[in-house]
Amino acid sequence: FPFYTVQLPKISNRSRWPEFRESQRRLSESIANSGMVVTIDTGDSLDVHPRDKRQIGYRLSLVALAKSYYRAVEYSGPVYSKYELKQDGLYLYFNHANALQADNTIAIDLKGFYLYGNNRSGTQEIIMEAKDIEIMNAKLKIPIPDGIQLKCLKYAWSPYPISNLINEAGLPASPFKIEFSGNF
Repeated sequence: FPFYTVQLPKISNRSRWPEFRESQRRLSESIANSGMVVTIDTGDSLDVHPRDKRQIGYRLSLVALAKSYYRAVEYSGPVYSKYELKQDGLYLYFNHANALQADNTIAIDLKGFYLYGNNRSGTQEIIMEAKDIEIMNAKLKIPIPDGIQLKCLKYAWSPYPISNLINEAGLPASPFKIEFSGNF
């Protein structure tokens, strides 16, 4: 029996929602015959129930068409799959994406990516928004500024994020977090 869910939308004042969204994503990936639609681009700062139900219903219909009726439709936004750290930056690879893009109704440049780390001496924590992100089909190249020992990268990891990564079907990426081991 298929089981399709809706990931929590954005809303202010819900401090643990990023973790809850992550648990929803992991469960949808681990339970057979299930799927989840991302709604991080919907919601209101004060109302948990997005007013535009049509968009959520449409996304659920795409999941049902693809997973229950085996139609060849894109039903998911970009899904982070792996990273590579190279001399010229951090490369993120995505499934469900042939042509990553920024939803320009929010901003022309990609928004919602934050780098967490320490300065080189390890005496100060650094949190900064990633800038100058390069889109390369199904991957992103994120420059790592000099002077930071990278510990973590987060995308749309707040209760009410400003984020805009979508695929060619206009479907949004789910929030995600990458913890890096060791010093880069």
